[in-house]
Amino acid sequence: MVSISNNNWVSYIYKYKTPIFFSALFNVGYSIFTLVSIPLIIPFFQLLFGKSSSITDSSSKLEVLMHNFFGGLIESEGQEGALLKVCIAFVIVIFIRNIFRYLSLYVMAPVRNGIVADLREKIHNKIFNLPISYFSEERKGDLLSKSISDVQEVEWSILNVIEAIFRSPILLIGSLGFMIYLSPWMTTMVIVLIVFTVIVLGFTGKNLRAISRNAQEGLGRLTSIIEESINGVKIIKSYNAEKEHSSRFGKENLAYKKEVIKAFRVKDLASPLSESLGMAIVGILMYFGAKEVFDSQLSPESFFAFLLAFYQAIEPAKALSNSYFNIQKGMAAVDRIQHVLDTENDIQDPASNSNWDQFTDSIEFINVDFAYKGSESLSLDKVSFKINKGEKVAIIGPSGSGKTTIANLLCRFFNVTNGTINIDGFAIEEIPMADLRGQIGLVTQDAILFNESILFNLTLGKADITTDKVISALKSANALEFIEPLHNGINHVVGDNGIRLSGGQKQRLSIARAILHDAQILIFDEATSALDTASERIVQSAIDELTKGRTSLIIAHRLSTIINADKIILLEAGKILEIGTHNSLIKHNKLYQSLIKNQFA
Repeated sequence: MVSISNNNWVSYIYKYKTPIFFSALFNVGYSIFTLVSIPLIIPFFQLLFGKSSSITDSSSKLEVLMHNFFGGLIESEGQEGALLKVCIAFVIVIFIRNIFRYLSLYVMAPVRNGIVADLREKIHNKIFNLPISYFSEERKGDLLSKSISDVQEVEWSILNVIEAIFRSPILLIGSLGFMIYLSPWMTTMVIVLIVFTVIVLGFTGKNLRAISRNAQEGLGRLTSIIEESINGVKIIKSYNAEKEHSSRFGKENLAYKKEVIKAFRVKDLASPLSESLGMAIVGILMYFGAKEVFDSQLSPESFFAFLLAFYQAIEPAKALSNSYFNIQKGMAAVDRIQHVLDTENDIQDPASNSNWDQFTDSIEFINVDFAYKGSESLSLDKVSFKINKGEKVAIIGPSGSGKTTIANLLCRFFNVTNGTINIDGFAIEEIPMADLRGQIGLVTQDAILFNESILFNLTLGKADITTDKVISALKSANALEFIEPLHNGINHVVGDNGIRLSGGQKQRLSIARAILHDAQILIFDEATSALDTASERIVQSAIDELTKGRTSLIIAHRLSTIINADKIILLEAGKILEIGTHNSLIKHNKLYQSLIKNQFA
């Protein structure tokens, strides 16, 4: 069995130990009745040829047993009656065999699909435990591909092998055992030929894993382009860039097609190659077996039974050889899944809980440096400032000056490179993230909404929030006025990322969500920058209402947003140029004057 995770694979299997046990039991039953059906062919041919087996000194115990039993059956029932009973026995054995086969598949269905569902859920949950940097370094489409296509490949390629692992060895060993009983030297020849076949097939499929990995990575790139095309369809259409984006997709699609063709050509070679080699073995057996019959070393009916046993051995042998190809394909998917599951998050909770559970005093950045992964320059350089409880602090500066980075560090989406962030005297790393983020309400420039109802988007599915609280939050955010006319009210589904709402409406829902969250620290990251004047006025009114009595960090450049701040932090190239009020900065700081002036240019 392939290991999905060194530590967790046993737990995946152990969870389904009962159905796996019964599947193994039913597969044993299937194998036994398959093997029982083989000797039944001997009396059938004896009756068909109109003769009973002749007993000689070289006859096997099985042939003696068959002679005594079916000889007596023919004497008591006649040839036709004996033939009928043999055929009925053969049908019953095959029927029971297939009942066992169905039962084994029946109990394995929840195992196969259950493990896949567990794995898919584990990947989804892992998304919330991935560092934010992961999403900037990896394609979202590739992550989607790993969560869906690669997990499905695990089911198709690896979990399908479970049945072969349980059943094929028993059939193979039993069939070979019966063949050895009938003719040891011909069986030895068969084993040598089968080993040769396995070696040839193994050589053919050795590169399948690498080819499959390339194909799956290509599918990830395709998924990314599709996702980007859906998200950016307005921009693509408005700039008449359909042809260019179609060409971009076409190149990736062609590359993916070529990799898939390679994988299929290698995989599809397994069946005809194994069948050709198998038929070659059959031809050799027919020649040497016929010689055995001609030399009276083997009875014709025993030779037919030998061929049937060989046929029964071919199927499990093919299943095991195909399992090799499937495992190679599946392992490529496992490698990609494992890359996600093994990704470590350097943002970890403290080893022991602190006494901090609620914001009471101040937030302080002390000589904070920060550089994004892979960047040689600092996004923040020796940044120090203090925000007292209840203060409204604005952060302003040119693009790329580090404004959003400060918000990300305060939410602890990243760890500082150097320096310290203290909250009420506690280093931010000492505070459990659930406690920290439970005190923070975040409203971003792009309102993040889910393709669910307004109610769900505000409560995020939390059942302990009452409808009255939701209505109250909507009123405070000036959002109730556009919700009440909707046919379903707060149960109105907003569409993918809120596409059925305007920008101002989406932003007011984000503010209502922050109000409902009852956060003591509010962060507004360019919350009104994308709105028109009328929408900005409504949203700004909601922000003013929300920030009363709360500590607020406002990242903005519009005068209406920052003019009433208790203090303004002016950033440039990751450094603090000056801290002051609007009146003091407008009088003395040229950069601030320029930023304000540009709004009205």
